[in-house]
Amino acid sequence: MYQAEEEAGALPEAALSRHGSSSSRRSLSFAQQRRSYGSRLVFSEDKHRMDRLKREWFHGKRCLDIGCNSGKSLTIPIAKRYSPLFLVGIDIDEDCISVGRSFMRTEAKAARAKARLSHSIDEQAPMSEVCRDSENPLQLGEYPFNIGFRCEDFTDDVHPDAEYDTILCSRVTKWIHFTQGDAGIFRLFQRVSRSLARGGVFVLEPQPWQSYRKDRGSALVPLSALRFHPNEFLDYLCGELGFRFVDSVQLDTADQRCFYVLQKPL
Repeated sequence: MYQAEEEAGALPEAALSRHGSSSSRRSLSFAQQRRSYGSRLVFSEDKHRMDRLKREWFHGKRCLDIGCNSGKSLTIPIAKRYSPLFLVGIDIDEDCISVGRSFMRTEAKAARAKARLSHSIDEQAPMSEVCRDSENPLQLGEYPFNIGFRCEDFTDDVHPDAEYDTILCSRVTKWIHFTQGDAGIFRLFQRVSRSLARGGVFVLEPQPWQSYRKDRGSALVPLSALRFHPNEFLDYLCGELGFRFVDSVQLDTADQRCFYVLQKPL
């Protein structure tokens, strides 16, 4: 049994501040570190992964993408192809979020012009509020008004109270591990569990341990201090948090990565 450190004794989330907190300092090092490994801003769709993501995980669903980068790899293609009710992309890198927002402003402007809309939409407003606008003929679930971006550290910042049907976390766990250690991974999984609706789906693509070894030179937390390895993530999610294993979708990569699909109990 894993002795995951629960957040008992912590301040209520509403009392935490995003500014001047440890998360804001960590976010900068995290973003710099990720780029030093070559995981820079992404400007194109990841067709390989998109083809393996299933429509039923997203269509008509309330969705969250943790560690979305610029959104162009998966977040925006998902919103466009699979028509989620709404999709929020979050990343700790402000540059990434700026690129995503800028692109979506352009997309929204084109859509408004096409629909001859005269009012503007605040790209930072919650999608559920944006799309309730009675003057807006484009409905909740219609691209490009079903997607928004926010700069946030999901493991530490105050995430708005929300309940999601699907949470995607692709190629993010290694970066959290490298900056926050095992405790960061436990916090990530605990918050995912709390944020998912009953019966909700968690789609996880963890980086394998061999990729940690390749990049260990710049890790803020030494590999020797990491005891909770990626091949143990499923045991914790299913054993301690009660998720049900649904499927593993193999990715055609040299290191045999896959999407793990897990469901929160009803």
